[in-house]
Amino acid sequence: MPFWKEWGIAIKIEDGNLRSVAPTVVEVLKKLGILSEEELEMLKKYHYPKVVNYCKEIVGQIWPVVDLKTPGR
Repeated sequence: MPFWKEWGIAIKIEDGNLRSVAPTVVEVLKKLGILSEEELEMLKKYHYPKVVNYCKEIVGQIWPVVDLKTPGR
């Protein structure tokens, strides 16, 4: 059985904004080595989404910062 089937993941977004959940989940899966390069490429728009303003202009991009810790740390 793959090791990740026994794991649980909790994610805390410091500012509470839900727009960073998808990029964070993809980054966690990347760091755990669960996603292939092909899968990462397919998830690119969720991993590093663009931020647009009300005029639909790109004003930034979300880059997830993840610090993985094991229980007891």
